[in-house]
Amino acid sequence: MATAATKAGAPERVDLQHHRYRIIAGKRGGACHAIAYLGMRKIEECSAPTVEEAVAALQELLDRRIEQLRAERTGSVPSEAEYDEALQVLQAEMTKQSMALLLLLIRLPDGAATLPELAHRLERSESAVLATAGRLGRRLGALLDFTPDPEGLDRTLAPLLVFAEIGQRDGKRPLALRLRPETLTPLRTIDQGDTLQRR
Repeated sequence: MATAATKAGAPERVDLQHHRYRIIAGKRGGACHAIAYLGMRKIEECSAPTVEEAVAALQELLDRRIEQLRAERTGSVPSEAEYDEALQVLQAEMTKQSMALLLLLIRLPDGAATLPELAHRLERSESAVLATAGRLGRRLGALLDFTPDPEGLDRTLAPLLVFAEIGQRDGKRPLALRLRPETLTPLRTIDQGDTLQRR
């Protein structure tokens, strides 16, 4: 948490992370305001007599928001709305390799491909693609507070279950990934934005 203190010791400006939301608070126009951002998008705002009270009120609102989103889960699997929020945050910090992997999957029929196909299209080794997918799965899982059942998978493959279903694990056929249905709409939105930016 970054703060700038006044002479009395109370913070004049606060910039902190609360779950997947960024809160910026301070005095403006004689009042104290706290604003929550999801990625670059403003989502909530609170005013109070002090910066601390504004931040506390906003944190309470954000906690309720998370509870409401979690209530929409099917079993332990996050909803499309939760994936949308987490992917908005992740989009700002994603490496080019992670973005390329997700955009390639969303552009393929059914959001599915084998590991050799992904490696070939991304011009990377299979182990490099798996490493990228693992980092992506771990970060997305942390944003969603979601650790899926590893289904007997090793540490390399288990994080992929956060955003994909894994098929063909019998050792005779190549590993295949299919995006979770809950990720499809949020990723199509990201893909449309990426396409517009490149024009």
